This record gives sequence, structure tokens and C-alpha cells, in this order.
Amino acid sequence: MITALSDSRNQASISAASFWEIAIKHTRGKLDWPHDGFQLLLDSEFGKLSISPQHATAAGQLPAHHADPFDRILVAQATAEAMTLVGSDPIFDRYGLDVLWN
Repeated sequence: MITALSDSRNQASISAASFWEIAIKHTRGKLDWPHDGFQLLLDSEFGKLSISPQHATAAGQLPAHHADPFDRILVAQATAEAMTLVGSDPIFDRYGLDVLWN
């Protein structure tokens, strides 16, 4: 994964949904997150992927392989934007998209 992310031919992006999920998990004490973590991500060279109405609609129309709303929006975004999804959940394979990590 590090090789793919550091390859200049690839444009890595982080979804607004990931910011949201990190914030929730950190607030609930389920994730140790640095004080300046969000600013570091914002200042990084990662593209920032907003959630569009099309992404939201597509997420709602995905097969019910699982119910995690964050994963569903990431799958919808990766599909709509023809991107590779970086994630470790094996359920992603059921959606037929390119996945890096799992």
C-alpha cells in the first residue's frame, strides 16, 4: 500500500466521509487521533473528495452486503469516480471494485 500511495503516477484522495468517521471514533474514545491530525490531512497532498448527491444516492442503492454507512459511501465514491478503494474490510470484494490493502 505504501508503494502505491507514494507512486507519483497515483493521486491519493481522502473522502469527507473518512474525516467524519475519524472524528466520531475519536470522540467516542475508539480511536487515538493526534491533536493536529485533521490539519495534517488537510495540508497533505491527498485530494479531498466531497460527498455529492450522486454519491449519496448511489450509496443508498448499493446491494445490502453490509450496513456501515461510511463504508457504503466509500464504495459508492470509488465506483462513481473510478478509483481504487483503500481499505481492509473483506466485504469490499463483494462490490466488484478495485481494492488495495485487504
